[in-house]
Amino acid sequence: MQIRASAVVRDGSLGVALIRDRRFGGGLTALTPWVRGGLEVMIARGIGDRGEAEATMFGGWADGRVIDGLFLSARGATLRYADDAGTMSTVGGAVSYEAWREDVRADRVRGRLRLWLAVDRIRVSAAMAPAPPPTRPRWSRSLS
Repeated sequence: MQIRASAVVRDGSLGVALIRDRRFGGGLTALTPWVRGGLEVMIARGIGDRGEAEATMFGGWADGRVIDGLFLSARGATLRYADDAGTMSTVGGAVSYEAWREDVRADRVRGRLRLWLAVDRIRVSAAMAPAPPPTRPRWSRSLS
């Protein structure tokens, strides 16, 4: 088993208006031959075009090998604004199948191909600013 720790610090600004854009965070990851998982925390100061906005993000993920070649994955994250301007949560999961794995021999080397089927769900609280309406795809036609 391996445990890894990571940290991130970003101190920056956006555009000619120098809108505050800072991030501080860290995470832990645990690795075993059959299961991997991790947790992370991030503090944001300045989000998008709102330099005064502050938020905290908590996230986690896990994936595991069910049988040789078949994997299940799950992940989730929550972004919570400090001024009670709302939250946004994302949960998701995936099933993946590894069609073939690395096979290193003296005469040939094969790569790795993993096929994914993934589903995500995003939930936004009523306090958050409304999202813009979806645009029609270019290939859609109006029947009127």
